[in-house]
Amino acid sequence: MAGRSINGTRNTQHILTTEVLLWAVVGWEALLVVLLSPLSATGPLAGLGLADRLGLDEAGRVGRIVMLYHSLAVPFVAALVYLMLDALPFEAWVPRRVRPAITAGYLLTSIGGLSFAYLRAGPIAHGVFLVGLSLTFYAGVVLWWGLRPVATDVARSGVPAGVRPVPTPSEQTSTRADAQHNSTQEGRFPTEAPSTGSKEASTQVDAR
Repeated sequence: MAGRSINGTRNTQHILTTEVLLWAVVGWEALLVVLLSPLSATGPLAGLGLADRLGLDEAGRVGRIVMLYHSLAVPFVAALVYLMLDALPFEAWVPRRVRPAITAGYLLTSIGGLSFAYLRAGPIAHGVFLVGLSLTFYAGVVLWWGLRPVATDVARSGVPAGVRPVPTPSEQTSTRADAQHNSTQEGRFPTEAPSTGSKEASTQVDAR
């Protein structure tokens, strides 16, 4: 499991891992915004003239917007995945595969996309961008597989599907106590019924 152990208690190590990853996403998004703000041709920092120096013309504006959208959106999706891995029960192998894939995916997507769009890094940067998207897609498929009802039930119970869990000593004691209580209740009512009838018979005799 990710953020919870099998008995439902919080796992401090995974909580720290999730917090570090979330702060890394926040810092990465903030860094991208700071670096891209001077490159806008119509924003408040357009007077710096960086867009003209980089040769960012209006013809490629739509393509840059697409790249910028993916570069900022994929890290946000990664943050949502980190929260899901921490909040929901998963089999142990799911977080081990999803976290590295989604982390590398959003970093490569942002670096490759922005380099291709604003720095004209060429097809290599576009290839890095596609590799990042592919890793993100892979992480999404693994996450979907881990969210299957059977998989979540296995992660929640801690035993493989089709295997009956062994009761704990406290559960065994509770089961025995319930059985003894039920047997006592079942044996009490038949013995009380004749006594009630005998009282009614004695009452009728006295009346006569």
